Amino acid sequence: MKKFKNKIASVLYELILGVVKISAIKTQNESLLLIKNDEIGDYILFRNFLKDIRKSKKYEGYQITLLGNIIWKQLFDEFDNAYVDEVIWIEKKKFQKDLRYRFALLKTIRKKGFSEVVNCIYSRNILTDECFVVAAGASCAIGMANKTDNFHGRKNANYLYNRLLDTGSDIQFDIYRNEKFISQLLDENKNKLNTSIFFDLKENEIMSDSKYCVVFAGAGKQDKIWPPSYFAEVINYIHEKYKLDIYLCGGPGDIKDSDAVKEIISIPVQDYTGKTTMPQSLEILKSAEFMLSVDTGSVHMGAGVKCPVIALYSGRDYGRFAPYPTEIFDKFYSIFSCNVDKVFKENYEELKNPDKFPFSEIKNIPPGKVFPYIDLVLSKSA
Repeated sequence: MKKFKNKIASVLYELILGVVKISAIKTQNESLLLIKNDEIGDYILFRNFLKDIRKSKKYEGYQITLLGNIIWKQLFDEFDNAYVDEVIWIEKKKFQKDLRYRFALLKTIRKKGFSEVVNCIYSRNILTDECFVVAAGASCAIGMANKTDNFHGRKNANYLYNRLLDTGSDIQFDIYRNEKFISQLLDENKNKLNTSIFFDLKENEIMSDSKYCVVFAGAGKQDKIWPPSYFAEVINYIHEKYKLDIYLCGGPGDIKDSDAVKEIISIPVQDYTGKTTMPQSLEILKSAEFMLSVDTGSVHMGAGVKCPVIALYSGRDYGRFAPYPTEIFDKFYSIFSCNVDKVFKENYEELKNPDKFPFSEIKNIPPGKVFPYIDLVLSKSA
């Protein structure tokens, strides 16, 4: 049934795109569309290159428009809005479900008449990412050469691009892939680009009289959920051994996951889940002893304010988002299941298969595997 629904959706999406494509385009000279509508972590590992694009000789005088995911709008508005002239925000779930919204957004892009489109996404989906390249109809379209299919069973859509820039191996940290892509795009020495992930925070307004750590119990995707009982076991360990206060954090979508943890612990916690803006979450993280989370955008937010991070990973896309290179941030501790550790030691090539480990592999990380990392982090801060 699910495959049938996906097939029907694909047909409807193509019909909408076909209607959009027949609209005439009045191209505006020196107008650039940057497509970067993926997730929070993807944005954080890319955001500082916006400044490089804005100040480059290649795009000097260009009207730059960013197509961005509305879930990271608060961060963009606070830190990066000076580097583009306009932003078109997309609600991705609505874009997939609401055909009127989909048509209106694609039509808006068509009407802009961009002279150039740059798709800054590596793992692209033809239905939710590359359709914007088609809708824009620009005479020049540039993207990353992609060795990994992510096209719902279809062949890749490389034919949409005038240039595909080779950014190297699948197994490499995403910020380095972005660095290679932007250096080729701008014809700049990559050593001149900004590979920092750090946010330029104003004076921290979050003050606490006691030491605390931050726990993100949510995961965004249900497959990534770490059992509430595991979080509870770790929280009890932290409280009993170190007497740290516990702050639960996350977005509105994480409230039920934080509630599930609170239901099975007896110690008091401060629950900020769904109660803070993203910039406020950065402030909370900045003063924390460390943070614990599964593989979500929150771990990159923590790294972005130099908060020690303990992060749980499935092994999917190994090397792309974790382990973190120490030269990027040296207090990021990536934990994988014993299954992933074994493959890493015995058959490293298998890690290149993005489907080798599903996100649900996170559930195979026992709470006891987290304890030594907590001890390590707190021993360094003592």
